[in-house]
Amino acid sequence: MKHFCASSLISFCLISLLSGTVSAGDDLAAFQAQVAKRLKGDYQGYATPYTGIYSLSLPSEKESKTPIMADQELTMLANSFTEAWSYFKAGNPPVEAAKVHAIRQRAAAELHFESAIVFRQGNAPISIAVYSAVDCGYCRRLEAFLSNHKIAYAAFPGSLYRENFSLAKGVWCSEDRAKAWQAVMQHDVDLARVENCPAYPLADIRYTGALFSYGNTPGIIFADGDVIARLPVGKDEEAEFLAIVRDKIAKQIVFNIPE
Repeated sequence: MKHFCASSLISFCLISLLSGTVSAGDDLAAFQAQVAKRLKGDYQGYATPYTGIYSLSLPSEKESKTPIMADQELTMLANSFTEAWSYFKAGNPPVEAAKVHAIRQRAAAELHFESAIVFRQGNAPISIAVYSAVDCGYCRRLEAFLSNHKIAYAAFPGSLYRENFSLAKGVWCSEDRAKAWQAVMQHDVDLARVENCPAYPLADIRYTGALFSYGNTPGIIFADGDVIARLPVGKDEEAEFLAIVRDKIAKQIVFNIPE
């Protein structure tokens, strides 16, 4: 697979597989204890939608940056500047690609599609989930591409910058989310912004972006945990991308999202 062009959100994340079989509450408590023991600063530990995956955030970074993602023992690290995974210890050796894929494969089966906007194409299967942003030009081009090629997908609607979350919230609190999202992303409509939208699933969206695409947008997620954090550019790359999508569908590697 060639490297496609993308925009990048400055962020970093820790992530790994969870070991142990204690209850979810005990897991979170153990993770918070590790945070207090091993990290300096005012970091806090939180649960995420994904089994065995936790989050670190500074109070000052609530909406402006992608959260740090971590396992219970804080064993691995991924830095979005290089999009390379490393172990969280002296020397930072690289994490094996198979381990990273195994984490994402498990999490792909747990995606919270109630926190996404689903775009169906007749009876076509939902073959792609997209971590997207209202202020990402590459995301707008990707979604137009998916629509033009009649690819059914689900979009997790985020924002790259704090000041634009109100636009994402405006979409989410619209009477017709799908219509509002397409108006913004494909037709550049200046939709009314909403500061107060309690239903907007900010945490789910931010955690999904950090887990699958280091906070970069667009992040293209497949049901088997494969990720392309890039936009296909040019006829050759577009053809290659479409071939990947069709192969996934042929192998029934799709998301089962109830209507």
